[in-house]
Amino acid sequence: MIGAFRAAFVVVDQDVMTHPQPHLPDCLFTDARLPGLRVILATSKGKGTRVLAASTESGVVCAIEKPFGPDQVLEIVNRFPVEPGPRTVTAYWT
Repeated sequence: MIGAFRAAFVVVDQDVMTHPQPHLPDCLFTDARLPGLRVILATSKGKGTRVLAASTESGVVCAIEKPFGPDQVLEIVNRFPVEPGPRTVTAYWT
């Protein structure tokens, strides 16, 4: 999917980042196929500030507490300018 779609943002659930892959945001942020990617970190209640402070060099732009809906994600996305280019806005929500 990375080959055909260039995401500007991705939501990563902190609870699925367990050993041995705790650095998923780092991997996404340094992937040359995803230039300028911004990571929104989904956190459990009360953990957002601590996690965000430790993750800002991984492309994490903010944390959002679970549960959340698409409107809250869209509100965050709309705070950041996106580089002009051939991007298609597509929402994948399951």
